[in-house]
Amino acid sequence: MRSQTAVAIVCPVLDDWDSFYKLAHDLDRAVAGSPFALKIFAVDDGSTTGPNTLLWESSSFNSVITVEVIHLATNLGHQRAITVGLVAASRIPEIEAVIVMDCDGEDRPQDLLQLLNCHKQGKDDLVVVSRGKRTEGPMFRIGYACYKLMFWLLAGRSIGFGNFCLIPKTRLSYIIYRSDVWNHLAATISRCRLPVRTIRCLRGTRYFGSSRMNLSSLVIFGLSAISVYIDVVVSRILAVTATFIVMCLVAIAIIISIKEFTDVAIPGWATNALGFAIVALLQNLSLSIAAILFALYSRSIQGVIPAKNAYDYVLGQRPLYTKSDALMVLA
Repeated sequence: MRSQTAVAIVCPVLDDWDSFYKLAHDLDRAVAGSPFALKIFAVDDGSTTGPNTLLWESSSFNSVITVEVIHLATNLGHQRAITVGLVAASRIPEIEAVIVMDCDGEDRPQDLLQLLNCHKQGKDDLVVVSRGKRTEGPMFRIGYACYKLMFWLLAGRSIGFGNFCLIPKTRLSYIIYRSDVWNHLAATISRCRLPVRTIRCLRGTRYFGSSRMNLSSLVIFGLSAISVYIDVVVSRILAVTATFIVMCLVAIAIIISIKEFTDVAIPGWATNALGFAIVALLQNLSLSIAAILFALYSRSIQGVIPAKNAYDYVLGQRPLYTKSDALMVLA
């Protein structure tokens, strides 16, 4: 039997088991005839329902060799569920790479080979997917544009990709040993300074239902991304407040000079102008001190290290499907 290269697929799932079942079959067809064998991890992010085990037991796959469900103790959120899946995949010695994708069909299974072929060109490079035009409503698109603009202003960088990506096994430790990935995968990838290749893929159509992403979750998503660059954000805030402090001091000096050494006589103008300048000075001083204290505090606490702590949130892990000759098809 022909040997194949094992690739792990990590999918967070929240009650969307019908979509996950369809995704697994679409992935199996997408890599049919290729030298790749898929080990799929579904991270159950606190679902209230479970997969239909009878349906999985009667399933037949060619390229998919195992499907496992990782049950989390509670709903941790999309990003943290992905991180738990990455830690689980890192414990499988025979895999060559891990691909992160959603189970709802918007990350198209037919794009899998494009990621894997790009991976062949640089074995140690991460491969990320850049999207085309978004299909959500106008309010969400405006909110998403605001998030990207705010991220660029505060972090000084732009993110043109999401969770759909390929991470080589050789680079997994760079990701899962960073506490940042607990909050946002894409921002962590951009922060790691690892070699990254970008491919462009269309966004697929959801298998079933509608997206749970709304403006509130988008705000949380954006803040999570910014938190990865919190030290950069603090330094930029300090730079801005320092500029305003200097401007306030200059303004105070000018006001006092005009009042004491010129004949300008507008009743009350010096008192009012000086008052506004002092208030602005105190506000900027307070913001600077708060930013410095926050930066010092954040560096003194130890965050979650997913490689060590992720499985604290795992209740159990069980197989849904195992190919009978799984051990024989791996290289």
